Amino acid sequence: MEKFKASIRQWVKKLEYRWNCLPLKKQQQYIRILFMAYALITIIVLCYDCSVSSESDPKIRIKHIKIPEIPGGKSPASLQDTVSIIINNKVYERI
Repeated sequence: MEKFKASIRQWVKKLEYRWNCLPLKKQQQYIRILFMAYALITIIVLCYDCSVSSESDPKIRIKHIKIPEIPGGKSPASLQDTVSIIINNKVYERI
């Protein structure tokens, strides 16, 4: 883990050195491009959310949860009470 941390630190130092070697105008240009990309993605996501929410039904429907049934018989997994399983488990009993 220490080797991994050291390699990450070294990589970050190299990256910071390369960034500081860039002229100030180039740094500002990169920052502008990244900000514009971030703003564009944000606008796209907001437009998508607005379009999806406008298409949905404004009324909320509350329904009961149905247990999935297997056609032709009982469920393969029998319903068991977890409390009774814990109580009947020998590991939890005192000797």
